[in-house]
Amino acid sequence: MRALLVGVLCSVVAACVGAAHVARADRGVAVDLGKIQVTQKLAQGGTYRLPPFGVRNPGTETTGYKVSVGFIEGQSERRPEPAWFRFEPSEVSLAPGESRTIAATLQVPGGARPDSYYALLQAEIVSNEEGFAVGGAAAVQLWFTVRPTNFLEAWRLDAEDFLGDNSPWVYVIPGVVIVFLLTFWLRRRFTFSVGRRA
Repeated sequence: MRALLVGVLCSVVAACVGAAHVARADRGVAVDLGKIQVTQKLAQGGTYRLPPFGVRNPGTETTGYKVSVGFIEGQSERRPEPAWFRFEPSEVSLAPGESRTIAATLQVPGGARPDSYYALLQAEIVSNEEGFAVGGAAAVQLWFTVRPTNFLEAWRLDAEDFLGDNSPWVYVIPGVVIVFLLTFWLRRRFTFSVGRRA
């Protein structure tokens, strides 16, 4: 009986040790920079080198990563196109505990709308076999502003924003005023009389 109890106990301990070993073998991702806030207003058509950031493998197995651009659902800032960004390298494979520095470049196209922008520079875990993202990502937050080329463009964009934010009242109220003034003018200019014919 005692031998049986010892055997069962050894089996349970071996199973727990095996499970702990399996649980420790995992894949993860980390970045060494939390955010990048560009204080200088960027010009259309300009190319800018962003601060480099590190991608690190905190897991216990060699893992592949892909660097890309992401966004937050419902963000108030405008979304830059992913094609505006270039990462070097854009894909890395890291051993456990290993890290790699990523150089990031932002190229603002000539037709970019002057506004405030927000994006995530993210490192995603990818499958070694397929090269597709399989979940798990860490990201650097990026804020930047594209400035208008001149005063007239800034004024036009402010007017567009005002009209968009206050629609439909910016159209309804002037329309009512115009109809009222037109009616008043017509009544003063023309006299209408209604009489009974004999």
